[in-house]
Amino acid sequence: MRLGKKVPPYPILNKSLNMSSYKNSNFSFSYELEETKELFIIKNAKIETDSGDLLKYFNLQKLKAVVIVECSSTVYRNKFEISINPVDIEIPIKDLNDKVEISCFVYAIEDIENYSSKDMQDVYQGYSFMIEKYSMFAVDDGITMKIEYDDKEDNKVASIFSVIKSFDQNLNNMKVELTDRKIKIILPEKSFEYYDALKDKEPFQSIFFSILVIPSLTYAFSEIQKLPNETEIDDIVDKYSWFKSIVASYKKLYKVDLDYETFKQLVPLELAQGLMNNCTTSSFDDFYKAVTNIIPNEMEDE
Repeated sequence: MRLGKKVPPYPILNKSLNMSSYKNSNFSFSYELEETKELFIIKNAKIETDSGDLLKYFNLQKLKAVVIVECSSTVYRNKFEISINPVDIEIPIKDLNDKVEISCFVYAIEDIENYSSKDMQDVYQGYSFMIEKYSMFAVDDGITMKIEYDDKEDNKVASIFSVIKSFDQNLNNMKVELTDRKIKIILPEKSFEYYDALKDKEPFQSIFFSILVIPSLTYAFSEIQKLPNETEIDDIVDKYSWFKSIVASYKKLYKVDLDYETFKQLVPLELAQGLMNNCTTSSFDDFYKAVTNIIPNEMEDE
């Protein structure tokens, strides 16, 4: 459930400043995301605001804040109450698949009569409003993300990655996090938007694999090689369930079982490229095709 560009017939505090009815007050939903084998976790979920009006009515228990999680693919929809104090929200991972929307709203739990604020935009000045019960007071449309959950995909290396958009304005580089179910690739907002627009189009798949997956998998292998020498492959799979896809793909490719002693001797970059069908070199072919389709005359002249 997202408010988007819809404008209600009364002032509303919106995280999106160009959609907000207030001049200086801010509101946002703060959180961190985490996945395990069984759970999708919204960690440290809370509202953040400098609005004296919102805090006043919240403390008077006339407002309530909720997080709404929706997944159309699984017909999942649920709301979770939050406040200014952080809480963790846990959702069974099997309840979510494909597109998931997470948003946050503050709404009235009783009528608020004759409401006005000096911080409201000029068009609202001089008027008072009835904020009726269940009407929104503040909104953060949050994020839309993609979650892939399919037990049949466990043996496919490509399925072990999750590409996520970050809303951290200070993030300028790709980040990689190793979780037990996935290798999480976190991109700055604009980079993710470019990726999301082109990821399903030919010939960009191998290009994105080269840019995102190869360095992420190389980093993952390098980190795992730091484990103690007495480590067994089963120990790695217990900690990172996605690694069983690596073991299965390695055996299919090289016709031998992968043991930890062998794994420690492998060059992470070379192993990553081999398991991903040498997409780094093949991406040059695809990149050339993409460029020549855009500027064919210039390339032909050369």
